[in-house]
Amino acid sequence: LLALVLCVAANALRVGQTTACSVLFSFLGLPWAVTMSLPYVIVSQLSRESERGRLMGALNIFVVLPSFLVLAMVGLTSMQSNHILQVGFMTAAAASALWLIKPVHPQIT
Repeated sequence: LLALVLCVAANALRVGQTTACSVLFSFLGLPWAVTMSLPYVIVSQLSRESERGRLMGALNIFVVLPSFLVLAMVGLTSMQSNHILQVGFMTAAAASALWLIKPVHPQIT
């Protein structure tokens, strides 16, 4: 939020000038990378090795799912043609149907 306020303030007098925002956001890259990687480091350090994969997967779902939903909603509202969405839906439906039709081997867990 602070970065947004600083960008607006820096560009208030110079409409169309993006250098100030680019420089500001380049300084925010390292703290953002630490913020994004720190939960994974904490989970890997505090979990047992036998459950680490499951916990990392759950953490990844909770990190990625909100971003994916926002991206999907923006894509739905801004697309002129939804052919890509239709192809993706059909592919997902076909994969789901094949997964339901073909029995899972009992040795695979």
